[in-house]
This record gives sequence, structure tokens and C-alpha cells, in this order.
Amino acid sequence: MKKQRTSILFIDTHSTSRTPLQVPSHLIKHWRKYVLYASIVFIVFGLVIGFLIYQQTSSYYSKKLTFVQQLKMKADVSKVQRSFSEIDQYLNKVNKLLKAKGLKEIPTQNMGGEALDITDVDNVTSYYVNQLEDLEKSICEIPIGAPHSGPITSRFGYRSNPFSGQGHELHGGIDFKGNTGEQVKSTAKGKVIHAGRKGGYGNCVIVAHSQNIKTLYGHLSGINVSVNDKIESGTVIGKLGSTGRSTGPHLHYEIHRQNKRIDPFEYLTF
Repeated sequence: MKKQRTSILFIDTHSTSRTPLQVPSHLIKHWRKYVLYASIVFIVFGLVIGFLIYQQTSSYYSKKLTFVQQLKMKADVSKVQRSFSEIDQYLNKVNKLLKAKGLKEIPTQNMGGEALDITDVDNVTSYYVNQLEDLEKSICEIPIGAPHSGPITSRFGYRSNPFSGQGHELHGGIDFKGNTGEQVKSTAKGKVIHAGRKGGYGNCVIVAHSQNIKTLYGHLSGINVSVNDKIESGTVIGKLGSTGRSTGPHLHYEIHRQNKRIDPFEYLTF
């Protein structure tokens, strides 16, 4: 069966020529459907082209982003290394102070715990450095540790009278046994406010520290400092002896806080 055709006549108004064009009739009848099909094909084709362009662009920028992230990671690692190095320096300083006072150092090996995300290395470093600075200051200014390495022979509090053996007396400090002439060290930085004889203490040194704290060192055989001297933690302030009210060579050590005697044993360990 021969397909039906429709003739379309194109007329040029500026000439007498007429050009007929024959097209299948079904195209004329169903032109909307064919226009829709053509539009769908055009849209799909456009989407495919757009996707291919996106893939190429995405791949390009992904490589660029990876490169930038690698550079950032290198910069962050360097930053973290510098930050941890600064923390280590302060930690080493603190441990040296603790060691000088005969105290247990802060451990840095065989440690672990939950890993936390670090969003700002500078803030973390600043926090730990400030904490270590405060710790360093406290170790230097507060009488932590022992003034002598000898064994403790008498604690703070009431005890039997060491001379008569009868009755009890209040012992206001701690006694460290030792040999005459051994070094006695200040347990904190401060200012010497007494250096000389003081009743039953014999030769005695008293040092004023921050926070209204004082330390007293009694029965010394020799004194190495003078009143108004500013001393550091670990300064040798005298020599162990048996002057004053004493039964033998030892160091009598007291801590006064707000002019009241407190148990020095609480300050011997950190």
C-alpha cells in the first residue's frame, strides 16, 4: 500500500517560483508527538554531554584538592611537631625540677589513652604549655619535696618526750636523720627572713615563700645564707647538725602556712 503524502507549497513573494515539498501525512497529523520525542532526545543528549563534562572537571579538581590536602597535611605535621617539641621542653624542665627535689618524675613512656581529634593545634599547645608553666611555677615556689635525703625519725604531731621518756609533747615538724655537715637544701624559692640562733631550734634558717608559706630548718651545724637573701629551690641553706634542743645529728623541718604549723609530710611527695 502506497503511503499517503501531503504536499507543502513554498511561495516566494519576490518571485513567481513555487517549490512543492511532499512529506508523509502522518508527520503532519502527529507533529506534536514527534516534537516531544525530539525534545526528549535533545535533553538526554544534553544530559550525557553535561555528565561527561562534569566527570572531567570533577576529576581535575579532585586531583587539585588531593594535592592541596597533601600540602596542608605536611604543614600540619610540621606544626604539630613544633608544638609537641615545645611541650616536651617544658615537660623536661618540670622533670628536672622534680628530680632535683628527689620527687618522682612525670612519666612520658608507655602511655596511652583515647585519641581525640585536634581541631586547633595552637590551642592545644597553648593549653598544655600554660599547664606546665603553672606546674613549673608551683614546684619552684611551693615547698614540695624533702630538704634532706635521710630517713624520717620523727613525724609531725604528739610524741613521747625524747629527753625524759615521760609524758608527751607536740612535735611541730619532721626530723630527718643524718650526719653532721651534710647539706640541707631549701624546698622552694623565697626570701630568707631568719638566719641564726633561735631558742631550742639552735642554728636555724627560716625562708618566706609565696602564698604566705614559710619553711624552717633547725639544729643546723652551719648556716650558708643571710637575712634578705633571695634563694632558689634547691639552694644549700646550711649544714645538718645537732645544735639547740637535740638528742643527736638531724634536721628539724617545719612548714608554716598563714603562721600555723602544718604537717610537712603532705608536701614531701608530688
